[in-house]
Amino acid sequence: MVETSEIITLVLGTATLFFLCANMQQLRKLPFFELIFYSYLTLVVSWWLTVLEEFIWSDALNLLEHTGYLISSSLLALWCYKTAFKSTEQIKK
Repeated sequence: MVETSEIITLVLGTATLFFLCANMQQLRKLPFFELIFYSYLTLVVSWWLTVLEEFIWSDALNLLEHTGYLISSSLLALWCYKTAFKSTEQIKK
C-alpha cells in the first residue's frame, strides 16, 4: 500500500519541478545550474519510482529508486564542491 506521505512528496516535488521548468531562464544564471537541476530531476524520478514500486516490479524499482538517490546526492555534492571552488577562485583574483 502506498503511504500518504509518499504521495504528498511526489505531488509537491513534481509541482516544484514544473515551477523550475517554467522559470528556467532565470535559474540558468546560477553557477553550474545543470548539475543542481539534474540532481533535482533525478530526485523526482526516484520519488516516482517509490510510488510505482508498490504496483509493479518492486525489487527492480526499489533498486533503481535508491540508485537515483545516490546519483542525486552525488550531483548535489559535486555542485556544492564546484560552487565553493568557483567562489574561492574569484576571491583570489
